Amino acid sequence: MYCLRCGREIPDGELFCHTCAKQPIEKQQPPESHAPVRVAETRQVETVEPRREAPASVKRKNRLVIPFILVCLLLVMACAFTVYSYQTLNVQKANYRVKEANLALRETELSGLQENYDTVSAELETAQATISDRDETIRSLQQEIVTLESAASQSEYDVTSAQKRIDDLTEENETLTEENETLSTEKETLETEKTELEAQLEEKIAAAAAIQAELDTMTGRYNTVKAKADFMDSYVVFVNNNGTNYYHTYDCANFTKSNFWAYSRKLAQNNGYTACPVCGG
Repeated sequence: MYCLRCGREIPDGELFCHTCAKQPIEKQQPPESHAPVRVAETRQVETVEPRREAPASVKRKNRLVIPFILVCLLLVMACAFTVYSYQTLNVQKANYRVKEANLALRETELSGLQENYDTVSAELETAQATISDRDETIRSLQQEIVTLESAASQSEYDVTSAQKRIDDLTEENETLTEENETLSTEKETLETEKTELEAQLEEKIAAAAAIQAELDTMTGRYNTVKAKADFMDSYVVFVNNNGTNYYHTYDCANFTKSNFWAYSRKLAQNNGYTACPVCGG
């Protein structure tokens, strides 16, 4: 880039050289032509003479240089923010898909546990019904024993057989009772796991809703930035300070993104610039 006052070459991003930055703007002698002109780096020693006051039109152009540069910086920042927003949106979409997959896996696990819980509950109900039947049978047999004991004419063999049957049924009842306790323990464990998985499912659903809301916000911001970028691409052109008198679009291969001016397309045409033959302006 070059100094806006004396034309000396300066680092990119600077507006004035070290010498001109210390001088007031009103004392800087303006260029003779209306188009931006790059002054030679070597200057002859100036004789001491009174400085002439710059015309008002030149002062106005000098005041417009900084806004032009600020517009260019804003354009670059808008483009960078658009790219960053797009990349961030893609990353968040990928994270959202992973979380959705994990949530679906959790739902599948919960469905399997629910099926196991239903199966164990059915087995428990069957065992309880069997125990009830066995208890009823035991009561009937005990009543028969009382009847047999009260009747002296009953044979001892029948009593022994009945007692053996009672013992067998009692043993079966104890076995079923143990199975019932085991099934009850498994049922409580499954209920605890079910409660935990339901809580995790609610958390995942809330997280998914938050991510969806954030995704909607980022999509709105992306659409806004994209609309701004489309507007800039449609109405703003760039002119390099290389003497070609062409104006370019931002994506033009002939556009050098340093030492340039930004115009509206109509203003560039009014200033005598023509469309680039590569990008068509």
